[in-house]
Amino acid sequence: MENDVFLGELPEIAGLCSGRLLVIGSGHTLLSDIEKAGDWGCEKLAVNAAGIFISDLDHYYSSMSDCIPGWLGARGNFYSNNDIIVHANKGGKADYLWPVNGRFAPNSGVGAAVIGCGLGYDEIVLAGIPADGGLHFHPHWEDKMDHGQPNKLTAWERLKNEYFDGRVTSLSGNTREMLGAPKWLK
Repeated sequence: MENDVFLGELPEIAGLCSGRLLVIGSGHTLLSDIEKAGDWGCEKLAVNAAGIFISDLDHYYSSMSDCIPGWLGARGNFYSNNDIIVHANKGGKADYLWPVNGRFAPNSGVGAAVIGCGLGYDEIVLAGIPADGGLHFHPHWEDKMDHGQPNKLTAWERLKNEYFDGRVTSLSGNTREMLGAPKWLK
């Protein structure tokens, strides 16, 4: 399956990470999911605009690589970007480019979970990635998150069955229903 998920050579960082990873997206459940996660003792990967608001990041990912400089610039007004490893699936300013097959990563949240697995993390938990068609977490951003569309849910389901190997769970929404909740969540 990995040969289908990635179309080309993996970056040199592939497989070098281990332990736990919290993947933080910008869906409407972000704030409640972060509260649920608490101090889970893990590394953190932010997706898209969510990274502007999260202080202690290890990784940053977007499939919209042309937006990464703006998000990092905005984030730099509040936090240091010095130790963050930046990932993208094509072009743009990133430390590592991942050749993710768009069929398996139709949006940045799915792509971030795929890259978390590619990095080698043993346990990956999604926060703020409910994939339910809800709004963005910030009340003044009125754009509708359309990540509950059937083709996007199909990508999650296929990756669950053929690639994630039980490593990816979620704190909320459709992704929690499909992938299950983390064992530590009460």
